Amino acid sequence: MKEIPLEQVQEGDILARDLTSSNGAVFLAAGSILSAPALTRLKKMGIQNIAVKAKNPEDNAEAINKLLQLLEERFSGTENNPYLQEIKSIVIDHLKKPE
Repeated sequence: MKEIPLEQVQEGDILARDLTSSNGAVFLAAGSILSAPALTRLKKMGIQNIAVKAKNPEDNAEAINKLLQLLEERFSGTENNPYLQEIKSIVIDHLKKPE
């Protein structure tokens, strides 16, 4: 998760934190996929920076799949080592855990 200027936010980015007014009203909830109309509305509201998770869920899934493939390669040949298999399992759980 990173906070970036609204001008750099792209359609399809995922909101990492709730966007709220000064009185606590939620404009957009965390996890919302930002659409072009939502970005236009945020600009009109004077929002300058927002926190985003990833460009879009498909990009994130593709990156996770690549990391899982690399993990399999790195741990090949360790099937008989319970300690390394436990480490591998922990990493897999971490990668598959939703943000």
